[in-house]
Parts: sequence; structure tokens; C-alpha cells
Amino acid sequence: MRPFFKISRLLPVLFFLMGTLALAQKKPVVPAHHRELLSGGSIENELDLGSLSPGPSSPTRTEQPSQVGPNIRVNDPQQPFPKGLLGRSETTIAGSADGLSLVAGFNDAQGFCGPPFGVPCTPEKPPGLSGFAFSSNGGLTWIDGGAPNPRRFNNVFTRGDPWLDRGGVDSATFFYANLAVDAITAAPLGISVHRGHFSGSTFNWEDVRVLAPSNPNDFFDKEAIAAAKDGSGAGYVSYTNFIALPCPAFPNTVGAFGQIEVFRTHDGGNTYQRPVIVSADKTNADPADPNCGNTGVLQQSSAPAIGPTGEVYVAWQLGPTFTSTGVSTDVKIVVARSLDGGVTFGAPVAVAIPCGRTHRWVTIATVSMIIRGLRWPLLGLSKGGSTPFFTAQSAQ
Repeated sequence: MRPFFKISRLLPVLFFLMGTLALAQKKPVVPAHHRELLSGGSIENELDLGSLSPGPSSPTRTEQPSQVGPNIRVNDPQQPFPKGLLGRSETTIAGSADGLSLVAGFNDAQGFCGPPFGVPCTPEKPPGLSGFAFSSNGGLTWIDGGAPNPRRFNNVFTRGDPWLDRGGVDSATFFYANLAVDAITAAPLGISVHRGHFSGSTFNWEDVRVLAPSNPNDFFDKEAIAAAKDGSGAGYVSYTNFIALPCPAFPNTVGAFGQIEVFRTHDGGNTYQRPVIVSADKTNADPADPNCGNTGVLQQSSAPAIGPTGEVYVAWQLGPTFTSTGVSTDVKIVVARSLDGGVTFGAPVAVAIPCGRTHRWVTIATVSMIIRGLRWPLLGLSKGGSTPFFTAQSAQ
């Protein structure tokens, strides 16, 4: 993404860091492009042990009020610097067909402690920026598993943007997609997809696949995964590829506004086919143009879904448009469809126009999809009829 756009998004987080990390005896140094992970509270708090009081019931139209159980923390109590780092965010969850076996994922700021980022605090065990927890009793109790262990998985260190789903040939495989770096050098690896299973009341990650850019100067971001639950072994990983630019001002650097791509598997995640471009980059990449690399249309925050007959849908944020004179407000949520197992995709169709700024999350399920952030537009795949989508939106 363009540098000035990144800085504008990071300003609230930077103000938060200046106010909270200054309370530590020695301020931890966090890489600027990872600071969005530190979203879990103030560092002066000894432990994240707070509980929530039950709120008022929330009746839906004329139906009975929704029945919501108690709020249960899935991660271990957090420790402030230097015993750890506060911040667990960007949650994701997947469950078995009966709802008893659950795996939750989240950004874990304690992954900054120790190698490869070097913040002088106690590392997570096992280390990583994408933590997970699991439950075998429908979410009544949880065990914090740390992060997928880099020592077991070829030094693949999770770097956040977690996304979970269940599927595979056995329909019981849990897939955990994340950005990834090398556990020793912190060099970007692309996307990691760990696979794991429950065995009774325990859960273990068993292997990992790394989906790397074909051009080492490209940069993957905001991945998401969908796995079929019909035993076909189909699965799809969508993401944004910020491709390297040929612009004189940005030679061989990531400066584009984003290209939406999809990796696909049809053998339960054993192998993945080379990525398909769902929506090509819309950056001005003309080396002769003085605005090369500085103007274009942002594409970000994609997520895939699998329809009832195996069709593949990918939704993402299209816009705003960056010009030489400013930034537009024409942001849309669009969806493209594939009818051949992710080999080709049709032209995108606009399904929602957010009433404000959108954010990272675009989650699609076969019945409902929620984009979570500053605005909450909803998109779903209908179960039948001639209209394949419905949308709703909240102004809160």
C-alpha cells in the first residue's frame, strides 16, 4: 500500500503506543508495520482479567430475545512489558460440525518478544504473532496453545492476519492461514497454512504449507481461507498482492495499490495451484508518468466463500481512488464468482457501498458474511432462488 496511506491508518495506533508504552521502564521497540497488533489495552494493566457484566437483552423484531452465554476468555491472562506484551486482536474461529471442537485464532502481540523482532520481553511459548486456543466442550473452557511452533515447521513464524476454517478430505481438518516470516531472519515468506486435528480433548498442528510470491519483491497481505465441507478437499486462499512497481521513484519496491489473487487446493491442502488473478492491479505503473505509483485504486481485505454447489465467491474492498489531487470516497464491496473451481473468475459485481471507512475484515460463510471494523456491512449467499446475495449495513 502507498506509504502515505499506511501512515494515516497508523496514526491512532501510534498515539496509543506513545501513551501506553511510555509507562514501561524501558520502551519496547515494535516494527512500525506491525504496530496494529498492539490493540489489546493499556500496558499499565497488570493482567487482562477483566470480566463483563451482562447487558440488557436484545430482542430481534417480534421474536424472543437472543440467548447469549457468558463471555469466556480463550487466551491465557496477558502480562505487560517486560514479562510479555498486551494485545490480542483480529479474532477468528472455526468449529466441528457438532460445535463441540473449536479452534480460535488471534493476533498475539507477545510474538514481538525475542527473536526474530527482538523486543526485550518474555516470548510467547511457542512463539508467533498469531496465537491460537482450542476447546473440546463447545467453548465452555479453553486451552491457550501459544502459536504454531516454528521449530516444528521449518522456521515458519506466524505474522498475524489470522484466518481459520475447517474442511479437508475428512471434513475434520482445521486450516490456519496467516502471514508468515522466517523465525530467524524475519524475512517475509508469504502466507502460511497450518493443518491440524483434534484427538479426543487435545488439538495439534501437524504440518504447514507456505504460499510464496513468485516475485520476491511482491508483498502479500490480508489473506483469508475457505475450505469445503463436502469431503472434496477443495480450499481457497485469497489475499492482496502489493506487487513491485517499475516506477523510477519506486524501483523494485512494493508500491502498488493491491491485486486480488487466489491460491486453490483440491486435495485437502497437500498441494496448492499457482495463484489466479481475480482482479488485476489498478495502480498507475507507467514509468513515463510522473505520477507513476502514486495514483490508482485500492483493492484490499478479500475473503473467499464456497457456495452450495462448489462455486467460489471472493469479496473485497474496491476503492478509494487515489489521484494527484486527493482521495475519492467511492468505496465499494464487490464480489467475483468462479464456476470452475477457482480457475477463472467473472467480472466483479458491487454488492454494498459502505456508509463510511471499511476495515480489514471481510468474512464470508455460506449463509452470512460480515465485514467487521468501523462499519459492519453484511453480505450472504442465499440458499436458493434467483438472487444470490443479500446485504445489510449498520451505521454504528
